[in-house]
Amino acid sequence: MKCPKCKQEILVSPLKISQKVVKLSKDRLGLYLNRDIVRSLGLKGGQEILVSVPEKGTIVFQVKS
Repeated sequence: MKCPKCKQEILVSPLKISQKVVKLSKDRLGLYLNRDIVRSLGLKGGQEILVSVPEKGTIVFQVKS
């Protein structure tokens, strides 16, 4: 990946950030995403994402374009 301003190569590494699960109401839970995650994925309010659970203990979020 290259920097759009200076055209130098940028090292890209996966983000690993601890997130807390919050209780919304009755039997519903939610996540507040860290601003670094939101910025790196280019997410906006109201945007749809796909969520899958391929195995116990693993959650995968996929941004719909």
